[in-house]
Amino acid sequence: LLENVKPKQAKEQLQKMIEDGEMKQVVTLFAAMPIEKQAKISAEFKTPEESKQLADILRLIRAGEPDVTLIDEADKQAKSVGN
Repeated sequence: LLENVKPKQAKEQLQKMIEDGEMKQVVTLFAAMPIEKQAKISAEFKTPEESKQLADILRLIRAGEPDVTLIDEADKQAKSVGN
C-alpha cells in the first residue's frame, strides 16, 4: 500500500506508525520497498525532527533489522524448548 501512494502520504503514515510505537514495523516495511521508493519517501523527511526519525529507521536497517529480531526470537524459542 505504501508503495502506491504519494511519497508525502507514505511518510505521514510511517510517522504515525512511529508515534504509535511501531518502529519495528516501519523498518520492516521501509526495508522491503524498492530503493527508488525509499529515496522518494526519504526526501520527504525535511525538518530536523523528521531527519532524526529517518536516521533512526536507516540505523536499524543498517543494524540488520528486521532480520536480527527474527533470528533473536527464533533463538530464544529454541532455547526455551530445549529447557
